[in-house]
Amino acid sequence: MSQSLRILLIADNPEVIRRIGQGLQKQDSGLIMIEGADSLATARRRLGSGAYDLALVDLALGQGDGLHLLSNLVEIAPELPIVALAADDSAPDAAACLALGALDRLAPEAMDSAGLYDRLKSAAARARAGQDSRRRSQRIAGGLGATGDLAWHYERGDEDAWLAAAEPGAWQLPGPECRESLEALRARIHPDDRELALRRIEELVETSQPWQLEARVKVGGGAYRWCTLRGRSQLDARGRLERAAGVLSDAQRQQKALRELKQGRKFLRAVFDSERVPHAVLDSAAVIADCNQAWLSLDDAACHAGKDFGPGTGFIDPPTGPDGFGDLDTAELARGVRQVLGGVAEQFQCEYGDGERRWLIGVSPLLNPGIAGAIVRHEEITASRSAHIETEARLAAFERDFRSLGGPVFRVADGFKVVAANDEAQALGRAPIVGRDVLKVLPRVHADAVGDALAAISAGARAVVRDSRPADGKVMRWLLAARGDAAGNGDGFLVHGVDVSDLSSQAAVGQAPAKEDDEIAAMRRQQEQDRQALAKARQALQAATEESGGLTERLAEEQAQLAELRRALAAAEAQYEELQAGLEQARRDAEKAQREAEWAQRREAESEQAGSKLAKALDAERARHAETLAALSAAEKVPIAIREQLERARQGLRADIDELVGRIFKPLLDEPDRVAGARRADRDESEAG
Repeated sequence: MSQSLRILLIADNPEVIRRIGQGLQKQDSGLIMIEGADSLATARRRLGSGAYDLALVDLALGQGDGLHLLSNLVEIAPELPIVALAADDSAPDAAACLALGALDRLAPEAMDSAGLYDRLKSAAARARAGQDSRRRSQRIAGGLGATGDLAWHYERGDEDAWLAAAEPGAWQLPGPECRESLEALRARIHPDDRELALRRIEELVETSQPWQLEARVKVGGGAYRWCTLRGRSQLDARGRLERAAGVLSDAQRQQKALRELKQGRKFLRAVFDSERVPHAVLDSAAVIADCNQAWLSLDDAACHAGKDFGPGTGFIDPPTGPDGFGDLDTAELARGVRQVLGGVAEQFQCEYGDGERRWLIGVSPLLNPGIAGAIVRHEEITASRSAHIETEARLAAFERDFRSLGGPVFRVADGFKVVAANDEAQALGRAPIVGRDVLKVLPRVHADAVGDALAAISAGARAVVRDSRPADGKVMRWLLAARGDAAGNGDGFLVHGVDVSDLSSQAAVGQAPAKEDDEIAAMRRQQEQDRQALAKARQALQAATEESGGLTERLAEEQAQLAELRRALAAAEAQYEELQAGLEQARRDAEKAQREAEWAQRREAESEQAGSKLAKALDAERARHAETLAALSAAEKVPIAIREQLERARQGLRADIDELVGRIFKPLLDEPDRVAGARRADRDESEAG
């Protein structure tokens, strides 16, 4: 049974629609689905909502330009196979339709013919085959073209082949993708190899197995290079060639690249193995893939590596537990490794250790061509860190000495750019100073003298002296000396100006020195004086440093004494607060006793017989309470042994209160019962009488 075919018929002529329907019904055409569209806008909506195998386009739709209609439809749906319908002889010819992208053109007599279905089916099959071929070629170009090779694809019956390369210039191609005739491809082969290579290719393309041969082929620049031609053919049911695809590789370039890669790997291996700094290579899963001997020989408590931490071991989670990393922060290290392997950070460094020893962990990505792993190095930087600190201290001292030199001093680079200047130079020159040409920084009268001296140094002199005389009558003597680095190469100049007006006061204005040697000697003496002054300044600085050290020690002692006094004061404040709390409690007890005494006084007024005794007892109690309060008040002023006094006062107060209750309140409480008993006895006696 035939396969289904979904057709989009773009036409508004009833006669064309009728004839197409009759032609598709004249034979067993299988399942055919036809959807109509009477305009290009309707066709656009249809294409947006569904997929079609073929589109039939009436070139006379809307009485418009049929070729313009085809062009618009190809732009809307470039992958849709199109067959043009010519309703009459005035329609565009087949060549014009095919040039705009149509697969076929149906004449009026072919619209209702018996072979209409087969013709449309063949057009759709050709379109699908072409699309599959293009997609396959694009995949080949994407996979093989990335390596610098030339991918090719050929369809049976074509007069040209499709070519693609990541580097078109290397193969003399006009672009990354193009088509080239078979004759041009044959001409690429060297004349001495052409006949044999073409005969061999004709034999190989008729087989379905992968094939390969070598020949000299013209590449970029017109040179012939030995290349490898690989391919594979697809045959139809009869064993005939349908299509072939493959790749053309520059064998010489590949061999050269392979040799360079091997040499590079050998060099890296030699450097890697001979490096004193421990190195390890991690794969993308942070597992150690390789390490040098220095890594395996590490045996220190502060190190993360060792003989038990070699290839095959996870770098983030060592098998030896948390102590496998020594004193290194494992969380910080794991974070750095993950950032490098994940492409978040290009480099990672972690420095750790105490004041005596310092260590450095560094992680860098291993690119091949993406992030395929990482390289980890571990080294002790105690000496380098100490040297760095010492160098910074020396540079700071040198900077201070440079700033303290008398007269303007400029440090000039090879390009006459000022890289440093002291305070007097900053005041003399035109801002900005640093970064500009020294001749543009200095005033004109000084710039002429310095420029003349620079010319002399450029001619080969090591030191030059020149004088400048501003309008104010002063004389400035400039000493220029060439500087060199540790290797003996030029490292710029030192420009030092000295005010020598006093030395030149007796000479006529504008008169040059008698001899240049005298000037140099004078400048050397001035330099010696400057050196002596600099030495004295350094001695003073050293003395000040020692004195500051003594002051620091005394300050530390005074700070310790102050801390001790603060602790004693804190203890006294705590004791005072405790005494205040005790006094407050004593006051509350005294107030409570006074309230109880007042209550007893009221009870005394009710009892006539115990009144006088109670008054005396209350007076005595008040006196005792007054004494207690006085003692407590005195205790506030005398905090020594206050706790013992407060305790004795509390005990005496409690004893007095207990005695008071037992001596006074108990009889008062028993008095009503005694009176009641006497009254009952009297009543009983009266009743008995």
